[in-house]
Amino acid sequence: MDQPSPPAGSWAPPPPPPPAPASASREPFFTPAGGEPQQLSGYGPRVGAFFLDLLIIIGLQFGLGFLIGIVVAVGGGKVSDDRALFQVLSIVLGLLVGIAYLTILESRKGAHNGQTLGKQATGIRVLRDDGQPMTFGRALLREGVGKYLLAIITLYIYLVVDYLWPLWDGENQALHDKIGSSHVVALQRDPAPGMPAPDAWSAAAPPSWGTTAPPPAPAASRPAPVPPPPPPPPTEESYGGFAPPAPAPPPPGSAPPADPSSDG
Repeated sequence: MDQPSPPAGSWAPPPPPPPAPASASREPFFTPAGGEPQQLSGYGPRVGAFFLDLLIIIGLQFGLGFLIGIVVAVGGGKVSDDRALFQVLSIVLGLLVGIAYLTILESRKGAHNGQTLGKQATGIRVLRDDGQPMTFGRALLREGVGKYLLAIITLYIYLVVDYLWPLWDGENQALHDKIGSSHVVALQRDPAPGMPAPDAWSAAAPPSWGTTAPPPAPAASRPAPVPPPPPPPPTEESYGGFAPPAPAPPPPGSAPPADPSSDG
C-alpha cells in the first residue's frame, strides 16, 4: 500500500533508531538519601579490585613478618625458639594489617573517600546509603565485622558466600555491604568537551521537521526554440537557364515579402 507523500514545503522525519540490544543494558542505579542516582558497579570491577587489594595486603604482611624477623634476630633470639607464639602473632598482625589497610583508605577524606587502591584502579567506590562520606567506624563495621570477624567465626565459609552474593542480589550488594549499609558504585566520568553526557543522549529533543524546512528550488525554465533562417532565393544560373521552382512559403508568423514592381 502506497503511503501519502508529505505536503509541499515539508520534509519527512527520519525513521526512529533501532532499539538497543539486551546485552547493552546497564547496571541498575542506586539513589542515596538526598543525593543523585548513582550507577552501581558491575561484578567484574569488584573482583578486580579485590585481587589488587589482596596483592597489596599480602605484600604488607610479608614486609611486616620480615621486619619482625629482623627485630628478633637483632635481639639475639630465633624465631624457631618459640615457633607457636610467632605463628599466632603473625596471624593476628596479618589480620590487623588487612583491616587497617581497608578501613583507613576507605575512610580517608577527599576525592578518594570510599576507595582502596584496588577500587581506584578499577573506577569504583563505596557509598553509604545515607549519602554521607565513609567514616572509620562505618568502614570498620563493613570490613572488620562484615568480612573478617564473620569469616573467622565460620572458618571462612561465610567469606565464599559473601563474595558470590552480588551475582544474584537485586542491588549488586554483598553481605558485608548490607551489614555496613553501603553500595559499591561506578565513578562518574566526564564527557568529552562539547559533547553531552551519555545519559542525556537518549533524552535529547528530536530534530524539528515540517514547514520550517526550505522548499526545493523550482527547475529553471528553458528558452523557446528559434527557427532557422530561410535559405537564399535561387537564381536562373543555378538551374541551367530554367525557371527556378516556386519559393517556399514563408514560415508562420513572418511578414510577407515586398513586391518589387510596386517601387516607383
